[in-house]
Amino acid sequence: MTKLLRSATAIAVAALAAFAPSARAAEPAYDYALVRAGTFLAQSPSLPNYDAGLDGEIAIGRAFLNFLAGELSVGYFRASGARTWFYPDPVSYNVVVDMTTRISVVPVTGSVKLMLPVGSIQPYLVGGAGLYFATLTLDPADARATLSESRTTVGFHAGAGATFRLGERYFGGVDARYAFVTTSEYFHSGTGLTLDGVRVGGLFGIRF
Repeated sequence: MTKLLRSATAIAVAALAAFAPSARAAEPAYDYALVRAGTFLAQSPSLPNYDAGLDGEIAIGRAFLNFLAGELSVGYFRASGARTWFYPDPVSYNVVVDMTTRISVVPVTGSVKLMLPVGSIQPYLVGGAGLYFATLTLDPADARATLSESRTTVGFHAGAGATFRLGERYFGGVDARYAFVTTSEYFHSGTGLTLDGVRVGGLFGIRF
């Protein structure tokens, strides 16, 4: 699935880049801010049968051309699920225990957007990278204590969406992107976690 997504994104980026400059006369550069809210859908074997979790983001950006923009954002997403996992027990080292595991992530990312202005609707492709601050919480089903541990890692994202104008300054839209995130090991488990997933939702913004 990951290889297919990357190939499809590369083809779409090339097509959009070829089309966009001729879509319509260039507009003046402008700044914008937006909020996104939606759902995180875990797609990783490290997060089996995890429930859909909250996803949100605040972003500021600048459209340099009518088809090219840059964006900086801070977000949050989470997921949780019941599974067996290694618990760092001081007596029985890393015993396997039934528990609820929760992962919460704060991504601080930069993105490039390629846009295709078509009247009041603007489809786009987006891709970028940044730092992902990920916290894993272990909540055992028995009397063992709840534990949390955090990691920071570099991650990537790619996706697509569309915005539509709500008057001269405001706009709404939809956005879906795939996050590629892998952390180092937690609690001396000997393995890292792959936190890949789909972040999908709606957005609302304002142009300056």
